[in-house]
Amino acid sequence: MTMPRVAAMTALWALLLAAAGAGAGPLYDPWLENFQVGGAPTSPTDDGYPTGLLEPAVPDTAWVQAALRCLDPQRPVPPGADLLRRWLVARAPDAVDAALGRLHAATRAFADPGALPPADAGAEILAGEIGARRFFAHLATGARAEARAEAEALARRTGAGIEPRENFTWSLRARRLARLGAGEPAESTSIWPEALPLPSFDAGHAWAHWVAYSRARGHTPVAPPQANEAWRAWFAAVGRGGSVKPLDLAASGLPEAWRAAVGAALLPKAELGDHFRRHPQPPADPDLQAMWVNGRRTAQQGDAAAYARIASTSGVTPSSRLDLWRRAGELHLLAGQPGPARADLDKALALARDGHGSNAVRRRLRQWVEQAMVLAIRKDDLAEARRLHQAGLATFNGAELEAFRTETRHWQGRLGGTAAMPDTSDAAARAAWVVETGRADTAVAATSLARRALAMAADPLWALWSGWGASFADSTAGSDRDRAYARRLAAVPGAADPVTAVLAAVAPLLDEPRLAGQLLDADVARLTGGGTPARPSLVPALVTEAAKDYVRIHALLGFAMAAGDMRGQLAAATMLPQRGLTARERRLILYPLPGEGPVRDALLRAESEPALILAVARNESLFEPGVRSWAGALGFMQVMPFHFERRGALPGARHWSNPPVSIAKGDQLLVDGAGRYGGDPYRLLAGYNAGYEATDRWDRQLGGRASRDIYLAWIGYPETRHYVEKVLVDREIYRDVIAARAAARLVH
Repeated sequence: MTMPRVAAMTALWALLLAAAGAGAGPLYDPWLENFQVGGAPTSPTDDGYPTGLLEPAVPDTAWVQAALRCLDPQRPVPPGADLLRRWLVARAPDAVDAALGRLHAATRAFADPGALPPADAGAEILAGEIGARRFFAHLATGARAEARAEAEALARRTGAGIEPRENFTWSLRARRLARLGAGEPAESTSIWPEALPLPSFDAGHAWAHWVAYSRARGHTPVAPPQANEAWRAWFAAVGRGGSVKPLDLAASGLPEAWRAAVGAALLPKAELGDHFRRHPQPPADPDLQAMWVNGRRTAQQGDAAAYARIASTSGVTPSSRLDLWRRAGELHLLAGQPGPARADLDKALALARDGHGSNAVRRRLRQWVEQAMVLAIRKDDLAEARRLHQAGLATFNGAELEAFRTETRHWQGRLGGTAAMPDTSDAAARAAWVVETGRADTAVAATSLARRALAMAADPLWALWSGWGASFADSTAGSDRDRAYARRLAAVPGAADPVTAVLAAVAPLLDEPRLAGQLLDADVARLTGGGTPARPSLVPALVTEAAKDYVRIHALLGFAMAAGDMRGQLAAATMLPQRGLTARERRLILYPLPGEGPVRDALLRAESEPALILAVARNESLFEPGVRSWAGALGFMQVMPFHFERRGALPGARHWSNPPVSIAKGDQLLVDGAGRYGGDPYRLLAGYNAGYEATDRWDRQLGGRASRDIYLAWIGYPETRHYVEKVLVDREIYRDVIAARAAARLVH
């Protein structure tokens, strides 16, 4: 590489200084890691603050050593682990050595546990980690004021990749240091404002910490900053942990309507009876009323007559009444009381015909009509099944009616009509028909043929990608930018090194400097075999920012494909119109396959069929290794924390966000489920998504093992039913994609 020109070096280093990311890198923060998997201690032993809050972060040795290898300008790296270098060459070739040298020096500071890196050493590419390292270094030397300043700066960080739990953690640390004498303490009598943006899983743990803090200071935890929407949403998210008492509500100073709703959401079930005797009327505000109604249902769970009484309560909105009547009808039907069940359902349908009910409530009603119909079919009561079907047709209209017809189309044969089979010339439509009729293949162990096909399906589809891009970048009538892009795209298919050509083609369109950090992470993952925690992909957020600039989105697609970023590939490809491709060609890109590296290696080691694991990951995480669900499920395969050692909050290679770790654990759960249900893919996937207890309960409600199509329709959680259908359809599509790409490799 050539010696840099000063101007080019300065410009490139400015780009790298702005590269940001969170969730991975050279430091492992024990308290933050435990907090995000629900394992942080909740008993106050330190002035009301959680134990371990100030426990030092430690270097992730594997990440540091791999990054140093990638960043050393004098040291070669293996092919495939040099994406950052290729990107720097594409961006500013004369500045590569200097940029690598600066980043190498910044990263080297993490190899020495006692080092205090300069505040601007790695700038934004390592800003969070350097700030954390400086915080703990100041803490170790007793410089509490300096540590507090670092914590406050970290608590204020915003932007893509920075999670609310990080801001919350650093704000707590700043508050704790203030109590220890590092400045004037800012004591709170209402929930910390940094907690309000937390998603529900984190909110529950933050609430436990807040209750402990409040108890230590002798004030009620229910005192709000103000009775506003953010505060209401917070309590709807945290759930009932048994830590709030009626006296807390009485001392809160909340208005009557808020006390009624908050108590319904937070009080233990044993306290709810007294609570509703004190607050027998629902709040008028629809959101507060929803909390009140949910609490009433919890207090009298499973009692159909009680649900009917709630529905008849003065002031309950028609939407809530609709859902209550539907639920009452469901309970009556499960109890073997078809007459009351029919009456309750008819009341719900009448409200729906009058236009009442939110979209979610109406969708659940539509699904329940089909489920009641299917139960009648299961019991050979075809007259009742036909009545229910006609009731659905008479209730819904427009898009809802079309959805109901589609959802019930294959039952027409059992009802005496003709099943409305879709056009099965399309692979996706054909797969959907096979799945909904209960004929999806049994889940089997991976064969050597399936593994070999995946290993051969390595063609990165660069010709297809460049041709797609040419349809957006008009080489004659487009802008100067588009014509230049079209010329660069034309050079990709015949390039000796397509990845380098792709990066060179897209780099002028992608001025987001943080992408350099994502490529460094990809290089580190390759060198460590996937043994370092993963950062979220930056591409989905950049795709959203690009709006309908299809040329830029196509460039982001190329970047993601070159980086092996399956999440980014899916996000970008989904937003691009099919123009220039056939439906089947577009599907080849919409269903990403991992290139050579840790993800593919883990798939080839798995016992389950690769197509099934890929279909599960596509629907669980959209291939995002570092994602958590609202319920706390983790990583690539969305595995719940209790399945992992120490809930997955382990440093280095065993961390839950490492794709090989997640794939191995998800594969184990799939194998266990296949054994439990004899390979039945419907019950296997229902168990993976909702748990075995729910899966077995639905069988008991059906009176034993029903046919697969009846079982699919009877799945009690709408999101689980949709999930089972989608995964099984995607498994069929992935089989087709893998076979097509493997065959293309053989031809070439």
